[in-house]
Amino acid sequence: MKIYLAAPLFTVAERMFNKALALELEGLGYEVFLPQEDVNNDSESEQIFEECLDNVRESDVVLAVLDGLQADAGVCVEMAIAYECGKTVIGLRTDFRPGAEGDSGVNIMVGGICDDVLNWAEFDLNLEDVVKGVSGYLKEYGK
Repeated sequence: MKIYLAAPLFTVAERMFNKALALELEGLGYEVFLPQEDVNNDSESEQIFEECLDNVRESDVVLAVLDGLQADAGVCVEMAIAYECGKTVIGLRTDFRPGAEGDSGVNIMVGGICDDVLNWAEFDLNLEDVVKGVSGYLKEYGK
């Protein structure tokens, strides 16, 4: 199964989390497309855009990291493309701040695209817990 990991990548902390999550999922046998690692960032913007879209279309599942006060704009576009292609879209929220959208932290339109939002907003949550949860979800729903 191919997972497109849609996630913000603008801070060192975000990139480290994304890479660690991708590596753990790959260790469980999933193929993971992680734009920050798998796209030629020396390319023109249009080429990066097209490569990302192609990989969303080729993936079975889009796993979208929705942490922060609002979901990242690029992640939202990737989710919308996946939704329109009939792909499974799983939101992942590990941020325990309520966000701009209230207790769920997810905008109603963003949440509506998701087949499910895995909302693990606990202070003592670690990467191993996140990976087990995502993998368990995928197995439970036949992905």
